[in-house]
Amino acid sequence: MAAIILISIALLIITLLVRLIVQRIKDIKVSNYLEKQIIVSSYRLDTIISERCCYSREKAKKYITLKNVKVNGIVNTNPDYIVKINDLVSIHKFGRLIIKEEVKKTNKDKFVLKINITK
Repeated sequence: MAAIILISIALLIITLLVRLIVQRIKDIKVSNYLEKQIIVSSYRLDTIISERCCYSREKAKKYITLKNVKVNGIVNTNPDYIVKINDLVSIHKFGRLIIKEEVKKTNKDKFVLKINITK
């Protein structure tokens, strides 16, 4: 009888410990994105791609027209597309980026954007 009580107490303690461990694991926040700031002259898709990939705008336009870029999950072949805040831009071989916010405008009327890029 005493052995059954000890076993049930041990099982109760083990379940409480497992619940505590699971709760702590849930509290850990893992992010696949790094926060970065970029300076672009406009919100056009080709300027953002050229800045992110270190391409010229002409090469970025070609990369976009070859269907290597998605905006919010849809293939976009228009280099003139105006990207909006919170758009998800997927670039083949370079990962994803999310336009989080416009931080400020520079003296030369360029935009400083806060973006999240994949690690």
